[in-house]
Amino acid sequence: MTSPNASRDDFDRLMTQWMEADAHAREPEHLIDSVLERTRAARRIPRWLLPERWIPVQLTMPLRGVPRLAPILLLIALLLAAIVAFVIVGSRPRLPDPFGLAANGRVAFLSNGQIHAANPDGSNPIQLTFGTRTAAMPVWSRDGTRIAYKLISPASTPEEPTLFGDLIVVNADGSNPIPIEPETKGMSPAVWSPDGRWLLYSRLEGTVDQIYVAAADGSSPPTRVGNPATVNWAPTFSPDGTKIAFFVQSSGIEVMNRDGSDIRRLNTSAFGEIDSAQWDPDGNRIVVSAATSEASDLWFVYLDGTPERHLRTVGRAEVSPSWSPDGGRLLYLTSTTGTSFTLMVADAEGTNEQVMPGQYSYVNPTWSPDGSRIAAVNDLGSVARVTLLDPDGVAEAIVIEGALPAGSLIAPRSDIPVWQRTAQ
Repeated sequence: MTSPNASRDDFDRLMTQWMEADAHAREPEHLIDSVLERTRAARRIPRWLLPERWIPVQLTMPLRGVPRLAPILLLIALLLAAIVAFVIVGSRPRLPDPFGLAANGRVAFLSNGQIHAANPDGSNPIQLTFGTRTAAMPVWSRDGTRIAYKLISPASTPEEPTLFGDLIVVNADGSNPIPIEPETKGMSPAVWSPDGRWLLYSRLEGTVDQIYVAAADGSSPPTRVGNPATVNWAPTFSPDGTKIAFFVQSSGIEVMNRDGSDIRRLNTSAFGEIDSAQWDPDGNRIVVSAATSEASDLWFVYLDGTPERHLRTVGRAEVSPSWSPDGGRLLYLTSTTGTSFTLMVADAEGTNEQVMPGQYSYVNPTWSPDGSRIAAVNDLGSVARVTLLDPDGVAEAIVIEGALPAGSLIAPRSDIPVWQRTAQ
């Protein structure tokens, strides 16, 4: 039997003989000896020149799936952060939006010279301020967490009992009083900015009313804004907080940017006296109670330059107007005698009037945050009271006795009952 190795050797010899016989070119003699001689003398290539030493490993090695720990750790960290945030947020009370409808919180009012607050149904009244000095003009912040008020100074006189006072901010329960500005002279009721960071008011500089903006946390001194050459008083923030409306002298209502720039007059009619004003919740117009040659009437003044509109009923005065929180209805007082007032509710254009029961004092009535109640003051008798009325006339009225006792009502137009806004 023939060996496989023998067959392969015979084939190799035949191929070699054929190549030697038929090849057209032959290698030079002694070629192999010459090549071997040169390679024996050549140096080896250093290892650092080998491609495997400097080409990235991932290009010279086959790719393998390797678990990555960083994304897993990141995911765990995000989950922990979310849990912590949930716990923190869940432990904080929800706050209402600065404008529009909100739930009814407590009703703040004055009694015996101090601020009190009762539940929306008039129950559980509690005292929030204490001391020998009289409090006045309480105003809730838009989120319902704080109250700004005026603490009457001993420097005031019997002839002008509210002329001097300190502007104070306290928490909703009356704790942590923060002095904003001491010994203000002739200060108007403070107005909160929608974001709760600022307080807006006017006060006397000598004998001239000027407008000031103050940090609500007391972190910076008040700043004067507006035209110092004119009498500017009773400022209010627009619903978005970007503009300020205010009265000039007693004849006009003007508006300016929050920083005091771009001042312009809104009314073209000559007002002889201005009673009060309030922004429409949409921020496009303001309802004003102002007199010309007759008694005070209602006017709509517009920010876009549209001429003002006069709402007048001959033979009576209309004062203290305000829109409901949703902007759908208008509330105001009317009088034919000048001593007692009737509460009126109309639609947003001042038509379709409804007469509310009872007679009331010349004190601004206010809407509850959800629009379901109206707070009105009556100090015409021996015992003053705050009445909470249903504007639809369905629910029974709620009466809070002992508010603003007769004889101690030192600033009736400013000391209105005010509602705390809470989250719905």
